[in-house]
Amino acid sequence: MGINKLWRLLPCAAVIATFSLPAEAVPQPPPTGPVLHAPVSAMDSALSCTSDVDDSGTAKPVLLVHGTGLSAAETWDWGYRRALASLNRPVCSIDLPGKGMDDMQDAAEYVVHSIRSVAKRSGNKVSVVAYDQGGVLTLWALRFWPDIRSTVDDVVGLGVPFRGSRAAAEHCVRSPLCQPAVRQLSPESQLVRAANLGQLPPGPSYTSIHTLFDEVVTPQPTASLLTESSNIATQVFCPLRHTGHLTLLADAVGYALTVDALEHMGPADPRRVSPFLCAERALPGADLVAMATSLPLARPSELFGVVGAPATETEPPLRCYVGGTCPV
Repeated sequence: MGINKLWRLLPCAAVIATFSLPAEAVPQPPPTGPVLHAPVSAMDSALSCTSDVDDSGTAKPVLLVHGTGLSAAETWDWGYRRALASLNRPVCSIDLPGKGMDDMQDAAEYVVHSIRSVAKRSGNKVSVVAYDQGGVLTLWALRFWPDIRSTVDDVVGLGVPFRGSRAAAEHCVRSPLCQPAVRQLSPESQLVRAANLGQLPPGPSYTSIHTLFDEVVTPQPTASLLTESSNIATQVFCPLRHTGHLTLLADAVGYALTVDALEHMGPADPRRVSPFLCAERALPGADLVAMATSLPLARPSELFGVVGAPATETEPPLRCYVGGTCPV
């Protein structure tokens, strides 16, 4: 996919004026919840942070969690990592196992470990910005590992299938031997139902940012609806703004809403974001050439078809902790 297919984008000015204030040190609670079975060495290697994350008293760090079929670098390096660093925000990202195609319950352990690690290193609360499947993993982690709730400030989802994606379910119908994570992202999956069972985990503020023209997370806006949170379509500002699933990662409106959530108490509030952003397309400092080469995938079948874990005919079974008790 070339740049013109992603967008005819022009360099833009800063989206909104923001100020990163020093954060107070946050006590780190003892770990609670299920034992993590992923190798610690693998989870440590999957986490990449800017050096200032270890500077106590700096602004709250941001943890970036990518989605299905992409790596952390492909998702964040050309856009969000650069833009957030320019706001003097320590930035970390996770590389999920198998490019997010393996059992999501395994990937969620990487999210738990990363939140604990970044909170401990920084002494601050962590804000999580998650794309696509990454938002479901974050919700799953907060639901079943209670200790991390007090260390997470904001959860901001970009194009997240919180309610599952019909496009994922249709892919598995066309290709019965589909990847584990794709099966788990079906609206009827056990994992999606368990992730949405009950109220949102207390502690963080939640924002779900989506585009009505998403061709991967469908149908919109239902697929990205997160109850008890701030649910905002980019078209709330620009009704004819044709932002897709991948181009949401570069969208100036989506970025402005993300920063609004990070820089204020509570979730994003669209009333604080300038309507003049309709004149802008890309987030500040985005490397659009790198974007075009990092995001070559155009159709849902290409995203869902990335090779990860062996394909399966059925959804991976839920772990014992979902039912409340695991054998000793």
